[in-house]
Amino acid sequence: MRRSTATLKLAAGPLLILFLVFGFASCGGSGDDDDTSPGDSSGNPGTATTPGSSGATAPGSGPVQQSGPGSCEVTFSGDLQLEAKTGGGPSSFGSDYYYDDDEMRKNLEQFAKIANSDASEDEIKRQVDEDMKSDPRLFLLIINCVQDPDFSISFLPGGGAKYADVPFKAGTYRIVEGGPFGADGESKDFGVLMTTGDDAFYGVSEPGELNITRFDDKGIAGTFTFTAKEVLADGDPKTVQVSGKFDYPCSAGKKCKK
Repeated sequence: MRRSTATLKLAAGPLLILFLVFGFASCGGSGDDDDTSPGDSSGNPGTATTPGSSGATAPGSGPVQQSGPGSCEVTFSGDLQLEAKTGGGPSSFGSDYYYDDDEMRKNLEQFAKIANSDASEDEIKRQVDEDMKSDPRLFLLIINCVQDPDFSISFLPGGGAKYADVPFKAGTYRIVEGGPFGADGESKDFGVLMTTGDDAFYGVSEPGELNITRFDDKGIAGTFTFTAKEVLADGDPKTVQVSGKFDYPCSAGKKCKK
């Protein structure tokens, strides 16, 4: 099984779980203080006005809370009205750039054991050796903005992106149209995985922009804007304009300077 950015975009729930797995592993299993509500740290919990927005979580993810250092502010307009500010923490973002080779091997080994539970130690080692030669090795960049149960937004480049396409520095990227699983598998542009509390999936319907103003050994910051339309809807699909900003300190990896 090939583990790449293209694989990570298969579903929103598994994506968030995967990120939490590696965030916890690299932080020694602590996960910081992610057992509290985002509203507890930000002081500004958002409340969706769409009927049925309470009591649901991003499918497959379970409650994913962002309550550590950092913040993400997001505004929804159109058929969903919502303003919210969440915290940061290990589940907020991650990238290969923060791990040295030893850490990366451990991350890849852990993932290989999850993905191939029946594999022998020799098979796991061969898989890790192969993945260490890949570009990217695991994931270029994942940025999450989550307020459970109201919404879950994840930004990540398409499966065709390499390290040269998303370098470790500030840059401006297109957010391209796509279905509920983000950009096309071979795209080098960014896609969005987005769900809302009424169990709705959204796909980008009009190209947007992800402007990363800082991406260095201390963290990441930037802004985003895009328009998304509900997919797989039972009735008339909702259209939502989404804009926001984020500022997250890095929290995992030996190359992270806290």
